[in-house]
Amino acid sequence: MRRLIVLLMLCGGIISIPTVRANQLLKTSKIDTTEVNEAKEKPDPLGRSTPKGTFKGFFKALGNENQSQAAKYMDLPDTVLQNQVKSLVRKLEITLDRSGQVLPVNLISGNPEGDLKEDLDPTLEKVGTIILQGNEIPLLLERITTEDNQKLWLFSWKTLEVLTKEEYADDEVFSDQAASDSMLSSRFQGGPIKDWIGIILLAIGAYFVAWVFTLILGRLVRLWWKNFTKSKHHGVLKTLLIPLRLVLAVAILLYLSRTLVISIVVRHAFAVVNIIALW
Repeated sequence: MRRLIVLLMLCGGIISIPTVRANQLLKTSKIDTTEVNEAKEKPDPLGRSTPKGTFKGFFKALGNENQSQAAKYMDLPDTVLQNQVKSLVRKLEITLDRSGQVLPVNLISGNPEGDLKEDLDPTLEKVGTIILQGNEIPLLLERITTEDNQKLWLFSWKTLEVLTKEEYADDEVFSDQAASDSMLSSRFQGGPIKDWIGIILLAIGAYFVAWVFTLILGRLVRLWWKNFTKSKHHGVLKTLLIPLRLVLAVAILLYLSRTLVISIVVRHAFAVVNIIALW
């Protein structure tokens, strides 16, 4: 009887060993899975998890004149050599300066999935346009999946590849302009000082033109509508003229800043002012 009891105890011990081991493995597996999930959910330190984050990070890098950092926001294939990267960043900046326009940052999606309302592939986001030889080319961000399973928004190679094509090499956008050694050509926050001064003067001028326009409009309404000042609609017109003046001033500023080739970095910085004014 004793032998039977001892035998049963030995069998029970042998059986319990793999069970304990299995439980340990299951616990380890759960921990590993949790760690993997946490790694997946960890936000990108450069802010590239959303279109807005990529857009802001890219222009911040341009403003800091850090082309290596700016390149981290671009989806570059292995065929692009390391010594070509900065040149491509500069080429994109020049193109945006001379023939590009971008959306105000507040209008760009801050959703990791992007703006699903756009009539585009869900992995693409249009944030502006560039014009080369009369062709309007969309400035696209693309959501890519990295080797470590991170989903990042980067400036799409679909747009960047255009800048490398021979057919656009002779475009006047890429024509060399003699650099000036004057103080006004020095850079501040990534943009030439002359462009900062220029856009401030343009903003003042645009508001003045808009103010004169609304002033004349108000006078014409009073001349056309007799006893208008005594009408109950007088206050309505007076109220509407203020936002009309701001909208008109912003429209003039945007048009002239693109026409006069103000640096994209400066225009991007002033886009925040435009949004505040319109708001």
